[in-house]
Amino acid sequence: MAAITRTNDFTAERDAGSPSNVISADNVDAELDQLVTAVNNKLDKDGSVTPTANVPLGGFKLTGHATAAPAARTDSVSAGIIQDNFVLFAAAGGTADVITATFVPNITALVDGMEVCIAATAANATATPTFAAGTTAAKTIVKGAASALVVNDIAGANHNLRLRYRSFADKWFLLNPAFPNTGTVDNLNSLTTDTTIGALADLCPFVDASESNASNKGTFADLVKNLIANATVTAPVPADKYMFADASAGGTYVVSTLSGMLGTLSGLTADGTGATGDLILTNDVSASNAPKKMTLATLQALFAASASEQETGSSNAVNVTPGVQHRHASAAKFWLKATANSTTVNASYNVTSVADTATGRMTVNVATNFSGVDWACIVTVEKVAGAGINSSSMEAASQTAGTFIMEARDTAGNLTEPVTWHAVGFGDQ
Repeated sequence: MAAITRTNDFTAERDAGSPSNVISADNVDAELDQLVTAVNNKLDKDGSVTPTANVPLGGFKLTGHATAAPAARTDSVSAGIIQDNFVLFAAAGGTADVITATFVPNITALVDGMEVCIAATAANATATPTFAAGTTAAKTIVKGAASALVVNDIAGANHNLRLRYRSFADKWFLLNPAFPNTGTVDNLNSLTTDTTIGALADLCPFVDASESNASNKGTFADLVKNLIANATVTAPVPADKYMFADASAGGTYVVSTLSGMLGTLSGLTADGTGATGDLILTNDVSASNAPKKMTLATLQALFAASASEQETGSSNAVNVTPGVQHRHASAAKFWLKATANSTTVNASYNVTSVADTATGRMTVNVATNFSGVDWACIVTVEKVAGAGINSSSMEAASQTAGTFIMEARDTAGNLTEPVTWHAVGFGDQ
């Protein structure tokens, strides 16, 4: 109520005496009207008068507030109500991933920046738990820059959750998750996936067991080398996730699956089939040891001896395949066992046919011709016990690139039939 200043003083009128100087009725009415106005503008303790303007307290305070929680959002409260968090704290209800809470006064609408605190009943089992404050609709709980939670971000019963509603995302933000979105190893699932990983300078954090489990970092190249050198019994699987600082993105922490880190390999399960399309991880020395891949067929071709390498016979860096093995100078180019006086080939390699051309003579046809007539042949025979076979040889005049005649002679130098012919040839084809 505003201060009252009197406008009239009745003393002079009173002392002047009667009849001319009596107290003026107008002056009395003016004073009484001023009092009525002042009384009507006061604040009554029963709350019957509502202020029509701000009420300055002049540096003083209102005291004696109620100590119980307010019934409505428009009620003023004591400092104790605020300090004891009666308004913003509540025990959670609902389930681990569908959380509710009742507040006094009731929350009926969500406002950007609204913050509450609740005591959880259990750890979240999914990445998308929800929270409904008062009678408002349930909203998904996120963290950081609207990243999904990970399992156990709500640590369990009595985890005191600080939740702030943000209208731009229409979600509740958990301000104190168990695994903050700060690039820690515990929070791999919330990090950005980098499908172009592989730079040797990329940094990977790890716990150093040799230094009392201190947190350290190493390059991707060192990590790969150490993984190879320290293979464990339990092999990693392609879906395993690893965190690293991406050197190509200013050291930003990202996460990739093991298969992503190794390129586009389809997986790391042991493969005993050796399919030619299988992928193998390599480091390209011509490109600063950048991780690359090649097929098994490509790798095989790199180490397979060519026909010319086999013929040269000097390389120690390639492997011999069955298709070129016979090309080496030490290898027999053909061999033969045939029944005499017939066209029967008992066993052979690189021989097409034989023909009994005369007593003690047999013509042999080689499947793949030699390069010329200068190749070596060894002929021997089987004979009946006591038979007089003295020699067996290739008839010199018969030698061509692809045929020759075998002959056998007795002690008198005459052609004679053996039981079985044997022959083997060496040379360049």
